[in-house]
Amino acid sequence: LRTNVMFDGLFSMGMLLVATAGAAMLWRTANRATRPLSSLVVLGASLVGAGVFNLFDGVVNHYLLDLHNVVHGTEAWNPHWIAVSLLMLVVGLLILRLANRRNEPGEPTTEPAD
Repeated sequence: LRTNVMFDGLFSMGMLLVATAGAAMLWRTANRATRPLSSLVVLGASLVGAGVFNLFDGVVNHYLLDLHNVVHGTEAWNPHWIAVSLLMLVVGLLILRLANRRNEPGEPTTEPAD
């Protein structure tokens, strides 16, 4: 159990670094945009990111490496974790699609401002 907790902590620290880098890239993109990013884009991208992270965690850590389970001592909740992760991913993609439709065609949103 100690080994599982240690590797789970290391994985969480690594993912925190990835999330911090993603937030920094989002900040740079938003500040360079001629139009500010809509809250729909931020919400959709956040859901996609969380869904991908949880899907990776569920498949790799729960099933392939068997490092830990959602509820320690039972694998009963692992399929639910995967299902909710997929739901977050799909909803995030749908929100991003909606946000993309709201943008006027032909107008770039990430061109550097003069």
